[in-house]
Amino acid sequence: MELLWTATAPGVLGVERRTSKESYVRVLMELMDEGEGYTEAHFADADYPTLTMGFRGGHAVVHQFADEGTVLLLHAENRSYDAVLVSMPSIEEDVDFESGFVFPLDEAWNIFKRFLDYGSAKELGAWILL
Repeated sequence: MELLWTATAPGVLGVERRTSKESYVRVLMELMDEGEGYTEAHFADADYPTLTMGFRGGHAVVHQFADEGTVLLLHAENRSYDAVLVSMPSIEEDVDFESGFVFPLDEAWNIFKRFLDYGSAKELGAWILL
């Protein structure tokens, strides 16, 4: 199955590409090795759901665009909310998130890969409507 995706690194604006899942995963693995970036991906045959992941320094945040008007943020279950804000890359600029929405990068990547493997975002965790 093919994906439409964008990936950005610091100072580099991404361009949407259409590739196999395997090609996308290779690019993302390289970007994660660099330590910072942002990605959006959805299946080529449907605009939604689209998942996004911003990551830096071993941490990540995952969003879902469920449809044109619905944006959800994945809650990091079993983590407490506190006043600590964590800055993460997004498509255009950094955004601050409460720590209750920040995952270890490896956990966020495993969640993202489940979406790529199964094509659904519904069972990935607790989504909070923005």
